[in-house]
Amino acid sequence: MQTDPIGDFLTRIRNAAAAKHQRVDVPVSKLKTEIARILKDEGYISTFKLVDENKTRKVLRVFLKYTPDRRSVISGLRRISRPGARAYRNKQELSPHTDSCDLVGLLCLRNAQAGGGVSRLTSAISVHNTLRAEHPDVLEALYRGYVRYRRGEERPGELPYTPYRIPVYSNVEGKVSVRYVRSYIEAGEAAAGRPPGSTKDLSGARSFWHSSISFSSAVTSAAPTRNMPS
Repeated sequence: MQTDPIGDFLTRIRNAAAAKHQRVDVPVSKLKTEIARILKDEGYISTFKLVDENKTRKVLRVFLKYTPDRRSVISGLRRISRPGARAYRNKQELSPHTDSCDLVGLLCLRNAQAGGGVSRLTSAISVHNTLRAEHPDVLEALYRGYVRYRRGEERPGELPYTPYRIPVYSNVEGKVSVRYVRSYIEAGEAAAGRPPGSTKDLSGARSFWHSSISFSSAVTSAAPTRNMPS
């Protein structure tokens, strides 16, 4: 029987938070301890520690975090890739994008042979500010947004693309966020019958490649796996 220790770890945290528990104990491992450290550093849990359950077994004790009105700081927690069902694409398939979550984690269990493989994240806020200073017309188009392809998630009789524009950049109460998956935008615009040139302003997003990092806020970062040709 195939097991998924990381999936079980996340499920225990999610269930404990839903039940308003102060803490949750899970079987310890180096990887789960590292994930707990990252969750603590990012402010999603209060703390964690290793506890001797008995003379031969330790557990990882995670102390959950709540707002003053007793709402869990963690609003959603799920594992995408699972044993036997890996969710990934190769560098030819994966274009620059943002993910619909607060925190993106790229976990590496061992070094790649010959140092192969590079994951890159870039601050979309830096891109935003550069576009505002150098190409305000492009930024204006990104704020107007585009229709998005719905990937078959529409109901029978509905359009295969969103009936409204979804902005790439948004600014709500002074907080800038970004939502960018170029393939969905281009497919949506094509499904709407708009000419290929309707997405030409997306070329301004080619600045989404620079510094390398392992964890980042998905609200303000774009994550590609390769360099975009100029």
